[in-house]
Amino acid sequence: MYRFTFIFGLLLVAGMFVLASCGDDKDAEVVPAEDAGMDGSTDTDTDTDTDADGDIGDLCQTSALQGNLMLEGICAATEGECTAGVSPDDAQGNCNDGLTCCLADDACELGGSGMTNCQDTECEGMLPGFQGGCPDNGWCCADLGDPDAGPGTQDAGEDCVVDLMGYAEFEGICQTEGSACEGGYMADMEQGNCLASQNLHCCIGTDQCVLQGDPFLFCTTDPCTGFVNMEVGCPSGETCCSTMK
Repeated sequence: MYRFTFIFGLLLVAGMFVLASCGDDKDAEVVPAEDAGMDGSTDTDTDTDTDADGDIGDLCQTSALQGNLMLEGICAATEGECTAGVSPDDAQGNCNDGLTCCLADDACELGGSGMTNCQDTECEGMLPGFQGGCPDNGWCCADLGDPDAGPGTQDAGEDCVVDLMGYAEFEGICQTEGSACEGGYMADMEQGNCLASQNLHCCIGTDQCVLQGDPFLFCTTDPCTGFVNMEVGCPSGETCCSTMK
């Protein structure tokens, strides 16, 4: 059984974990060793250091979704010039102070390596999204694939699984669509591997949030303040939240 190893450290898992290692280089300017000021001179070395920040018109990079989605764009004077929006986490990116990294209209799809796409309406489901990096002011949303692809194999009353791309498997019991389910149904992935022909849904067990997500996820009756907030895998009246903010 796979752990819920911050599938949202994912979002964006797989290719996204690779992108996360790239980080945000906004403050990553490196002073050459010979200019480090060790000679005690008053020379500020402004003529020899290389400014890694972008000027107006330069390509830029920024991040979103807790630093896991790297986005590209062009440095501009103001956010008002951005036709495809900015990152909600870091509008400046690695542009010079006072400038804005205007996202390209393909930034969302390219940055997600196939795991994010553009939608006309606000993102739905358990994974967050944002408005930016898409044409026509669209929304950049996580794409977990088609959860109902295929007929499924499990009949009513049988054990079922909602597979989150192999990074976590929330277990439950197949039951008729619309039946009461204390542990909830996974948003946009209600079927799991239950039989689609019978309109069955996978009712998630009330222990799955903690069992699959520990130490990143926990059940609570308090409002979620972390990155994940979903009403699934917990006892009635509790919400599955993340420790990561």
